[in-house]
Amino acid sequence: MDGLPPEEIIERMKQILRQELRPYQLQFAEWRERLSALVKLAVSQPGSTSDDMFRATVVLTHAYLEDFLRTLAAVLLPLADEKTLNDVPLVGSGQRPENFFLGKLVPYRDKCLEDVIRDSVAQTAILPPVGNTAPEAK
Repeated sequence: MDGLPPEEIIERMKQILRQELRPYQLQFAEWRERLSALVKLAVSQPGSTSDDMFRATVVLTHAYLEDFLRTLAAVLLPLADEKTLNDVPLVGSGQRPENFFLGKLVPYRDKCLEDVIRDSVAQTAILPPVGNTAPEAK
């Protein structure tokens, strides 16, 4: 999307997000219902049982958030600029982004470049775990 006017970039991003995140809309509703039911049940429980259920609600919310952020990264990262994509290793080449021999592309001969980029992003754990406060190792 380099070189496009900002208005066009915004419109294309909206279109991509609508299309790619549509399946998530049903999941959001299901998650909201599960969390709401768990909170209602926790409120009705005595003492430590209630506390445990609230902790479970926090853990479940955390898992939902992490899943959503990873999905969002998988949708948006393939659209990133060259500098950003330089941190993503070629799919199947190992864990470190670095130069690779042209032969590494042979398994992807029948794929379009966009698919290779998307697959590379998908195989890489781009996001650290949500809530991770440890500095990133490089």
